[in-house]
Amino acid sequence: MSYPIEIGNKVKNYAPTPDTDENVVPKGFLKEENTPGTVVTANVSGTYNIDWSAGSVFILTMLADTTFTFSNQNVRPINIILTGAFVPTFPTMILRNGSDAYDGAVKNLMEVNYLSASNVTYINENLPA
Repeated sequence: MSYPIEIGNKVKNYAPTPDTDENVVPKGFLKEENTPGTVVTANVSGTYNIDWSAGSVFILTMLADTTFTFSNQNVRPINIILTGAFVPTFPTMILRNGSDAYDGAVKNLMEVNYLSASNVTYINENLPA
């Protein structure tokens, strides 16, 4: 099984070997089952709603400081690739789970997991430019 992710117009692939753990995917790669749906690409500013029913991967470029909201959350994780040298603000229910802080100088890969209405976590990884 291969784990692809598209960054810009390049696709990276990772295929575990028999001596690697299939459940551990290196930084910069997404598991195939995390990207089963539509990719939403947008330039964002002001307030932007991430509608979980619209896709499973959101490639977002901030053009100004942006406040994000969520709608139609479900247990399927979504992935957000966020760029822009501005300040992202997320709902108070979302907690960063011991990962890289947002860096506007690089692409940030965020895996967002909905656990309950008051508990949404994400892991952020800063990707090479």
